[in-house]
Amino acid sequence: MKWSVAVALCALAATGTACSTSLTPLATPNDHRTSPTMSAGTHPTAKASFPSPAPGIDLHSATAVAIAEVQATWAVNTTVDAGWYAGELAASAYMTPSYAALIRHHPPTGAPGAMWEVWAAHQVTTTASASIEADPGGPIDTAFTAYRKVLATVTPHGTVSLNCTVPVSSAASLDGGATPNGAVTRDGTDPWVGQAEVWVTYLVVSRDSLGDPWQVAMTETSQ
Repeated sequence: MKWSVAVALCALAATGTACSTSLTPLATPNDHRTSPTMSAGTHPTAKASFPSPAPGIDLHSATAVAIAEVQATWAVNTTVDAGWYAGELAASAYMTPSYAALIRHHPPTGAPGAMWEVWAAHQVTTTASASIEADPGGPIDTAFTAYRKVLATVTPHGTVSLNCTVPVSSAASLDGGATPNGAVTRDGTDPWVGQAEVWVTYLVVSRDSLGDPWQVAMTETSQ
């Protein structure tokens, strides 16, 4: 991440200058944050609710807020969520009002992508473990702005539905039989754990005064 760009963008947000979608994470080929609010299947539309921070999160710790935001982003349930955007909405509980509004007012478009479809076929819910990673070249924290690099490992846990068929190229950790067309099929409902995804998120976390809670002002995610 270009921390100098992040600092500039954060300064624009702080001064009230009109922002744009350049504040959102940069897209990568498999960037989950470029996914839509809904899919064409049976999943309901992700609703822009106004979540609250999870109990027990120390909102006066920039590190705790950064980790909580990343974990909320990647905690999805494909049986009820319409796409990756549901995680972003949940993570908005830890964002500044302006950044949360930007996320809500600029929902992604298009299909959720191949990975989501594979996970949805397995009725996946995810677990996300996140930790701070040292970033020696990053900016120095101030009393009102902090910079965090968070490494997240996202693991899909699910079941294989009756007669579920998925392409071999997408069927991580499956041990079923191969069909002539190169797909894998499984009958019954069996526990399934897919290949973990590792993501890096750079966050700018801010507060207006020493007594205020920290909030995420912007993020950039890459794999």
